[in-house]
Amino acid sequence: MALTNIGLLENTIKCYKNSNYYIYGTYGQKLTLALVNSKIKQYPRFYRTQSRINNARNAVGRYKYAYDCVGLIKDYLFGGFGNVKYNSKYDLSANGMYNKCTEKGKIKNIPNIKGLLVWMDGHIGVYDGEKYTYECTVSGGTFRIIKTVAKTRGWTNWGKCAYIKYEDDKKEENKNFKKYYIKVTAN
Repeated sequence: MALTNIGLLENTIKCYKNSNYYIYGTYGQKLTLALVNSKIKQYPRFYRTQSRINNARNAVGRYKYAYDCVGLIKDYLFGGFGNVKYNSKYDLSANGMYNKCTEKGKIKNIPNIKGLLVWMDGHIGVYDGEKYTYECTVSGGTFRIIKTVAKTRGWTNWGKCAYIKYEDDKKEENKNFKKYYIKVTAN
């Protein structure tokens, strides 16, 4: 199966709609205490406060999957929602993922293309091609995947992910996606 911008956006919306939590260093794995403890040990600089450690541990049993910002994109590249398998080829940081983009630009000039990556130094998300972005963040103490208005969030740049094919969303095969997208984003 070819990885596409439409597939990335569909997968991102699935992650957004399902029980998830921000755990630094994760990419869609099941949220367990063993996973949390391994990430606390692996990333002591991120988990430097007792509050962050408690937040992560208290999420176990309340949420099903764990992501960080670039982990939301890796989830798709690693097999998709509920089927992730680690792949070192795509294991990049947010800045690394952005640096690999095949086309880039300033956020003020973002084209209306589904599945573009949006970026600010150290953080990355996915654009819906119209108005919103999806990101997994700790911003404002949310520790969740959130949906925000792209141009008001503080993104500085956009890019085309180097590992997926960007299709014209006017293609026949994407008509069903539009119906799906409207259904799952209606809140």
